[in-house]
Amino acid sequence: MATGLPYFKFTPSEWLTGDIVFESFEAQGLFINICALYWQRDGNLTLEGIEMRYKQPTALPSLIGRFISVNESGKISIDFLDIQFEERGFVSKINSDNGKKGGRRKALEEIKSEIKRPLSDRLANQSQEEEEKNKNNNKNKNKKEGLILPYQSEDFKNAWEMLSNEPKWRKKTTHALSLSLEKLAGYPELIAIKMIKDCIGGGWQGLVEPKTSFQKQQNPHAAVLNTPGKYDEDKKNSPLTYS
Repeated sequence: MATGLPYFKFTPSEWLTGDIVFESFEAQGLFINICALYWQRDGNLTLEGIEMRYKQPTALPSLIGRFISVNESGKISIDFLDIQFEERGFVSKINSDNGKKGGRRKALEEIKSEIKRPLSDRLANQSQEEEEKNKNNNKNKNKKEGLILPYQSEDFKNAWEMLSNEPKWRKKTTHALSLSLEKLAGYPELIAIKMIKDCIGGGWQGLVEPKTSFQKQQNPHAAVLNTPGKYDEDKKNSPLTYS
């Protein structure tokens, strides 16, 4: 409930002469209940919240677009209550949601210009959005299944999975991902995993080769692991015996 606003104004003559009286008693009762809930929540109410509270009311579609406005994000507005919020100096959810400093008229006009559609159309649109989302998920799944990982350990698989789900990497083509895997294959597994983690931590769009500082460690044989292509050569020249 809005601070200092335990009730809203209700004018019987306006109700009895308004368009609402041409609706069914079910729709009229639902509307006044929604008004009470809208006021109690300081104008912060969504269409989904109404459907959940009133168990998918069948009279709701007749109210949408006429007595209740709904924006694209699903938030509702009720004009005569928004006016009362502002008359009492309370910042309505319309202005706060949209970051507007203008008055009620400007905010309401922007909401009215947004998409208004019956509940059935909105649910159909949601179904299309979900279907499109599933298509994208399947596309990404097929993309991953077409790749061959150079290492099969769980550590490498988990690291690659995290990297491929990064925002900048989800958009990459299968060919681009294959080239990155080929690049990782040129390094020992531990170094490849470190390159992946560095890429994730830095939010990079591409892999970065290890710095030359890896070659300056005290243990020369540990340094070899960080220098691709030199392991076999140093192994031959090393006085140590490799099993």
